[in-house]
Amino acid sequence: MRRRLILFLATCFIVEVMFASAVRGDDASRMLIGFDQLVRINQWSEDGLGSNYEHRLLDVRPRVEYDAGHIEGAIWVDIKEARTIAARPGGLTDRDAWLDWITPLGFHNRSRVRIIGDDRQLEAARLWWLLGYLGVKQVSLVNGNFALWKAQRRPVTQEVPEVRPNTFPVDFQTDRLATRDEVLASIKANDARIVDARSAEEWAGKLLRAKRGGHIPNACRLEWVEFVDKDGRFLSKDKLKARIEAAGIKPGEPVIAHCQSGGRASVDAFVFEMLGYSTRNYYPSWSDWGNADDTPITTDEKSAEPLQAPTASEPSSKPFAVEYYYKCKWGHADEFLALFERNHLPVLRERIKAGDILRVGMTKPRIHTAESDRWDYRVTIEFRDPASAFNPALDEPIKRRLFPDQAKYRAEERRRFAILESHTDLPIDAVDLDKPVTAP
Repeated sequence: MRRRLILFLATCFIVEVMFASAVRGDDASRMLIGFDQLVRINQWSEDGLGSNYEHRLLDVRPRVEYDAGHIEGAIWVDIKEARTIAARPGGLTDRDAWLDWITPLGFHNRSRVRIIGDDRQLEAARLWWLLGYLGVKQVSLVNGNFALWKAQRRPVTQEVPEVRPNTFPVDFQTDRLATRDEVLASIKANDARIVDARSAEEWAGKLLRAKRGGHIPNACRLEWVEFVDKDGRFLSKDKLKARIEAAGIKPGEPVIAHCQSGGRASVDAFVFEMLGYSTRNYYPSWSDWGNADDTPITTDEKSAEPLQAPTASEPSSKPFAVEYYYKCKWGHADEFLALFERNHLPVLRERIKAGDILRVGMTKPRIHTAESDRWDYRVTIEFRDPASAFNPALDEPIKRRLFPDQAKYRAEERRRFAILESHTDLPIDAVDLDKPVTAP
């Protein structure tokens, strides 16, 4: 009997260690899961150690999009309400408000939570950080947007699962949060790297979203979009590490991430935590720092350059051209052109004004000779240099400024690519025919 009791206690200890290690990135595979791992969600399942733990899949998209179709078993979560609570003075420590918000989700101490969204992990990562801060031990992000799930013809449903509310024991994990005073102390002691997830325009104080603009002195800028592709999939760990090291951050160096209001910083925090860095999120971010009167601020732009610098073989002074071929599904060519002119062309024109795009042109074939070689539109863009061609961060602030209704914009962009059969991006070089050709 005594031996069984010892064995039982040892097993419980092993389980607790497994749960604790999953919280702060010791087991990175638990933090990011693929589509094929989304099985038996929202159900009880045996874990092989004699205990049952509940699964939850949370969908952070707008309610209207969730109602139109979602993954089976997924629960809609009101991320807008969570943002509102967190943004209120004292909101991050308002236990009653968080209890009211989290109770309908039916969480238990050991719920295994996965999160999916549709905006390149932005709101999903915010929810990941908030749930971890509230004491939910096992929270993962799904590696990819819901739009990608649907584009891969994976099953969706409109059936809304029933959830039994449960009073979750909110336990604020204050070691995940950095306050303004702690950031100030860290700057003075130089004991952590301040990582800014905002755009270059915000960093330089050109885009003002608080009383004062600029950035925290000695911070480094790692904009959140540098870590995920357009389908919401994180870059490989090797590429993530390379980008972090290129910013001058050493392996294992403590990190404090921030942005404007905590969301973009949560993407950065997720990456750093997944890679094993000790990470805190200055969640109030620039909405707190930039509205204070006595916080140190600089507008030095030297660290706001794109991360992807041109290679030695392609100097920054040399223009860089890319051709984009679009093959539309039968009968949708006009629709594609209308969406392109409405949503993408204005962004390109703004970048022409900024000087990092030199020229944009579009052509279409007069006739189609063979279906296998068919394309409907060819867009040729001449960039100022390779770095301008391969830095998606340059588009993001323009898109947000030109299209205030981001939900509509994202939906129309998804539609633009959904009506394509294929598209190809082809970097090209001009051939100098006046230069003598040397025979091999």
